Amino acid sequence: MIRSDHFRCARGQPGEFLERLQTFVRLVAAPSASRRQEHPPASEPAASRPAQRRRRPSSPTPTRPVPDTPEPPCPQRGGVSGRGRAGGLGAGSGREPGRRGARPGRGVGRTGGEPGCAATPLAIKPGAAQQSERSGAAGEGERSEPSHGAVPSRPVAASRRRRASHMVFRVILQNEGQVEIINSLASKMQVDFWQPDYVTLVKPKMQVDFRVEADKVFEVEHLLKENKVEYRVLINNLKTALDAQFDSKARSTSHSYEKYNTWEQIAAWTEDITAQNPDLVSRSVIGETYEGRPMYLLKLGKSGTNKKAIFMDCGFHAREWISPAFCQWFVKEAVETYGKDNVMTRLLNNLDFYVLPVLNIDGYIYTWTNDRMWRKTRSKNSGSFCIGTDPNRNFDAGWCSIGASRRPCESTYCGSAPESEKETKALADFIREHLSTIKAYLTIHSYSQLLLFPYSYAYKYPENYEELNSIASAAAKQLATLYNTEYTYGPGATTIYPAAGGSDDWAYDQGIKYSFTFELRDTGYYGFLLPESQIKPTCEETLLAVKYIANYVLDHLY
Repeated sequence: MIRSDHFRCARGQPGEFLERLQTFVRLVAAPSASRRQEHPPASEPAASRPAQRRRRPSSPTPTRPVPDTPEPPCPQRGGVSGRGRAGGLGAGSGREPGRRGARPGRGVGRTGGEPGCAATPLAIKPGAAQQSERSGAAGEGERSEPSHGAVPSRPVAASRRRRASHMVFRVILQNEGQVEIINSLASKMQVDFWQPDYVTLVKPKMQVDFRVEADKVFEVEHLLKENKVEYRVLINNLKTALDAQFDSKARSTSHSYEKYNTWEQIAAWTEDITAQNPDLVSRSVIGETYEGRPMYLLKLGKSGTNKKAIFMDCGFHAREWISPAFCQWFVKEAVETYGKDNVMTRLLNNLDFYVLPVLNIDGYIYTWTNDRMWRKTRSKNSGSFCIGTDPNRNFDAGWCSIGASRRPCESTYCGSAPESEKETKALADFIREHLSTIKAYLTIHSYSQLLLFPYSYAYKYPENYEELNSIASAAAKQLATLYNTEYTYGPGATTIYPAAGGSDDWAYDQGIKYSFTFELRDTGYYGFLLPESQIKPTCEETLLAVKYIANYVLDHLY
């Protein structure tokens, strides 16, 4: 501290003044020297500097799943749905992994496209289903959907927490102007249409579900509000919903009928169920997938001569996990209730059931390892880097004439030709070889809660329309007796919208007069991410409808 008396100078004492002045200079100069020592110049060697607090390293950037092929830019537009339908009711969408496309164009669903055509893939960790003790909570704003299919809206808070993941919107379009707004939206950003599955099928008075990435949410909401388009948020955090689907208490590495099983578990189960029930079940291979995996087919029924059969398949579209779950459930019920349940016993004594647990095996595996929203097969397309074909647009039933795309990068790509896919060719070959015995064809999809019959590739009724409509009506009523779940039924094209190349239309045109498509739960609240806790009720109610149809077929053999 510098005191004022340092500057006093008595007359006649100059020496004392100089001494005090020198002391003052030393006191002023000392702090500056000290400061220079505390902050040495940048040119000093680092070792000579005092230790400084280290900055915390930044978090590593998470890596995406690596696509199987290079990813070129693709046209940006459109979407995908469950079976490939869904007028004002509910269907699904496809979503393929890869970078965002850079080339403008008028395509179909860009999150149901392929590598290079889609937004960020929604991957789950391999083996995630085997993690122990997953929470059953659905996350922010998530709650159980009423069994009748009503879709309550989730709260749309201003908080940015919900912006961390993809979001699913539902819009109600009132006029052509609002339809054009959705078309415009799909043409300039990545949009994954969950219903309907094709942007060109969007029309006035239609309910449309679609998914967008987090960085586009504000832009989409602003556009909808600005144009007075009625909307609600179905899923405000898709990653949370993805985790929440694993809410079963049956968390183990072994097969379970009340959780989603990997393909490896399903394949092992087909062997086990056959070995455990040799008098009722046999297993065969009807072909192999594009990636070389065997396609296992189970045959259920007591031994007999000249028995007629019903063919049922699941897992056409890879992301529709509830579909393979039902085929497994049906087999379980058949072997466990034979001899106890009169209807099932009668059916197995007099009919054979061919059950294909998963048709699109390669795609199903891909949804577990890379992209939960993948829809198509995994085949390579000549002249394109884009992967896969929609197997339910690949049959020779008005092939690629309506409601399908000829562009390999689209989610509803119909393939290079009918039955171009090894999986669809194997199924078609088997049915052709057994046409004399197969009297009904059932194909299981999700979502929408629909029971459909031909035709979908044209606005026309089948010859036995009245009979099929009556069967569908009665089956839907049977289904509703358990949990009051409401199903809509009718011909595909007129009930929802047209879609060519479907397996149900093809089977009907082959002479199988009882041909039906099921779109299982729900109506959009969870969409393709139906929680495992809903597997049991979904399968229980669907079984009632399937048994009704099978019993009717047995009583009306032709």
